[in-house]
Amino acid sequence: RAASVQDFSVVRLATFESLAPLTYFETLVLVTFLPYVAAVAIVSCDLALVAALALRGGERAVRPSEARGRRLAYVTLLIAYVALPGCSSYSLRYFSCLRFERGDYDSDLRSLAVDPAIRCDGSRYHGWLPFVMLSLVLWPIGVRASFFRRLLADVAFRCHSVSASCCGDIGII
Repeated sequence: RAASVQDFSVVRLATFESLAPLTYFETLVLVTFLPYVAAVAIVSCDLALVAALALRGGERAVRPSEARGRRLAYVTLLIAYVALPGCSSYSLRYFSCLRFERGDYDSDLRSLAVDPAIRCDGSRYHGWLPFVMLSLVLWPIGVRASFFRRLLADVAFRCHSVSASCCGDIGII
């Protein structure tokens, strides 16, 4: 099967599935929070490096650097950009249920397409709805909104630094 951006999954890339079989909900928790954990780890490592340099080099090495802040922002945006398709599509798979006819039984069986062991009409499935909604707010909505906010901030900064007249005509400032 050919790899696609939509099927990119941080969990499959990190091969957690080979360590232990994970249910859809366990994988959803990992897919939702692992990129945030990676971003926090990168920022923490940078802060630890700055602290180590401060102890070694004195006060001059500790000066806040605009370039360092931009690099950290770039890395966190890159993590979010790479993780966005996989996290979004995995969260949306919650709503994909299959219906199986049960023959002589009164009702059909509805199960989750990505994990047939999970019944779509069960309490476990419905209990995860708030977490899925949180995941949808964080990834497809929240990350895109933060990208848009960052874009507007960059445009406004560039307009103020170039001239107000060039951006005032298009309604930015």
